[in-house]
Amino acid sequence: METFISAVPVRSTTAADIKDVLLSELAKIGLDAKNIVAASFDGGSNFSGARRGVQALLKEHAPGLLFVHCRAHLLQLALLNACERSREVKAVISSLNQLFSVFSKSHKRLAVLHDVEMC
Repeated sequence: METFISAVPVRSTTAADIKDVLLSELAKIGLDAKNIVAASFDGGSNFSGARRGVQALLKEHAPGLLFVHCRAHLLQLALLNACERSREVKAVISSLNQLFSVFSKSHKRLAVLHDVEMC
């Protein structure tokens, strides 16, 4: 079972600080890291580093902990990769970027767009 626990600010994105926040949040709700089977992260080096990443630091507390790449993040990466390979998708994204550029730089044009959307 995968469960969202909380979202909290961190002092920094170093592995040590993130590990401390994670252990603190787990303790607040009465969970011991030793009882967690797997943890899911985005794959960034500060999380996935085998020696100094969050996973490595957490494994000091829970040697059996499995590191799992976040499935939602993997899906996003796959979709981005697929979109990069499609000329049609790239053309649509380029057109949308150009439209955004035209409307975002002028309050008057943005107001006209808003009026058109309301019709």
